[in-house]
Amino acid sequence: MKNYTTYIMLITAALLTACTTELGRKAEKQPVKVTVAVISEAGGSESVQNYSGVLTENRSAMLSFQTGGKLTKLYVKEGERVSKGQKIAMVDQTQSLNALRSAEAALAQAMDGYDRLKVVHDSGALSDVKWVEMETKLQQANSMAQIARKNLEDCTLYAPFSGVVSSVNMGVGSHLLPSQGIVRLISTDTMLVKLDIPENDISYIEVGQSVDVQVFPLKGKIMKGVVARKWADADNLSHTYPVMVELPNKDGSLLTGMVCKASIHTKGVGGNMVIPYQAVQLMPDGRYVWCVESGKSTRRRVTIGDFASNGVVVTSGLAAGDSVIIDGRQKVYEGGQVSVCTKLSNN
Repeated sequence: MKNYTTYIMLITAALLTACTTELGRKAEKQPVKVTVAVISEAGGSESVQNYSGVLTENRSAMLSFQTGGKLTKLYVKEGERVSKGQKIAMVDQTQSLNALRSAEAALAQAMDGYDRLKVVHDSGALSDVKWVEMETKLQQANSMAQIARKNLEDCTLYAPFSGVVSSVNMGVGSHLLPSQGIVRLISTDTMLVKLDIPENDISYIEVGQSVDVQVFPLKGKIMKGVVARKWADADNLSHTYPVMVELPNKDGSLLTGMVCKASIHTKGVGGNMVIPYQAVQLMPDGRYVWCVESGKSTRRRVTIGDFASNGVVVTSGLAAGDSVIIDGRQKVYEGGQVSVCTKLSNN
């Protein structure tokens, strides 16, 4: 009796195992229903990249005298606005003024001699050699007078452009050496925002592109600018490329050193793919998406670039026309059967 009961239990267990296995096989054969997006080229899709930057002057110059001397007058102060051609400073003119008077006297003497000998030369009573000597003497005297006038003019320093005096390095009474800087002048009609662009982004940026610049010290004021300069050499340590954005500054509210945020409007580079945000899975070893190939799911590793208006730009790992799983990716596995119930175009 006991053997009979054991026999019945073994048969029942076998039947239950067979039924469970059969149900599992049927369940495995059921494809997972998914929604896919057929990705397209990113060309023409607009994206916005944000970078931090600092305001700097568009133009600056350290003003100095060509010749040395004693600084006798200083017409400007730090922070003062000056116009082009306005007087900045003056050095002692005594020596230059005396040199000019001497040169002008020599010139007057040479001109008088020239006029006297010209009458004799025209009458034929003066040799050509003597006449050439007189012409040479007059030219030399004229040149010395011009040099003396220029030296006297150089005793006064003028602003080469309109701007703001950012620093004054010398005071009245100082003895200056030739080309020794005394005043630093910066132009403020336009300002520059210096940005450091990562090497992966520099290909998206071109001179003339529109930029929205938010100036934090001016209560977050947003201004319109354009990319003015783009360097071709990267920094060896940071692997970033300097880019300058030009901003108008007619009211003078922008000052050097102000911190800004620059939003650069770019367009996707041809060959990069745009996929929906929710398709990307972040894993410890990188980013992945699930694709459908021949009715089966397969995982692809991808590299993400910019944000686009309709998703994110994939710079590697996909090709145009690939079907990326949007909904249902939580249930798929490598090589599993899938059924595409909805197909979207990611344009």
